[in-house]
Amino acid sequence: MQTRLLVAAIASIAVAGCSAPLVRPNPPTMQYRVGHAVDWQALADRSVSRFAATLHTTPPSVFVAPGPADMPFARAFRKDLEAALMRRGYPVSETAENAVLLNFDVQTYLYGARNEKRLVQYATFWTTLGAIGTQLRHISSYDTGVAVGAAAGPLFDILQSINDTTPAEVTLTLTVTDRTRLHYTDAENFYVQPNDLPLYWTNVPDSAPQPISTTELTTVSLPVVGAARR
Repeated sequence: MQTRLLVAAIASIAVAGCSAPLVRPNPPTMQYRVGHAVDWQALADRSVSRFAATLHTTPPSVFVAPGPADMPFARAFRKDLEAALMRRGYPVSETAENAVLLNFDVQTYLYGARNEKRLVQYATFWTTLGAIGTQLRHISSYDTGVAVGAAAGPLFDILQSINDTTPAEVTLTLTVTDRTRLHYTDAENFYVQPNDLPLYWTNVPDSAPQPISTTELTTVSLPVVGAARR
C-alpha cells in the first residue's frame, strides 16, 4: 500500500512538473547604493570609464545633453559626467556641433514588501558577533581590547552596509549617438532610499524634446571595440 502511495506521489510531482516547471533562482548579485553627492560623482566616473574602455580612437569631442530641468539628479549628474570626461582627456563641448551626443536617462522602481531574508540574517552576522565576543572574553589588556575593537569596527560597517537593503531602485541608462546612429549604450542599477526617489523624478513628458542645440548635428566617426556592456 505504501509503495502505491509513493508511486502515486512521484507521478503527481512529475505531472505537475510538466505543467509548471521549477524556477531556477537568480544567483546573488551586488550593486551600489547611492545616497550622497559623492556617490553621484562615483557613478559618473564608472559610467565614463566603461564608455572609454570601448573606444579605439582619439577621444572625440562630447556634448553632454541636459536632462529635465526639474530633476535635481540631472542637474548635478551632467556636471559630474563632464568632469569625469575631462579627467580622461575628452574634449567637452558646449554645443552639439561637431561632437557626439551623450544622453542619460533614469527609471525609478519602488518594490512592494516581501518577506525575504536579508543576507545578514543568515549566519554571517551572528557568527561574526560570536567570534568577536569570544575574543573579548580572552582579552588580557586594555591595549589588546582597543586593537580588537578597531579591527571589528570596519567589519561591523561592512555588515551594516550589506544589511541596509531598500525597496527603491534606479536604472541609469547612457547612450552616445549622432543624428542617425547609436554608437554606445550602457545601463547600471543602483539602490536608493525611498525618500530619495523624488530626486530622480520629472514632470517633463517623455515625448517633450530636450533643449539640446539649435545647430544641426554633424556625424562624427566613433569606432567602438566589442559589444556595449549592459
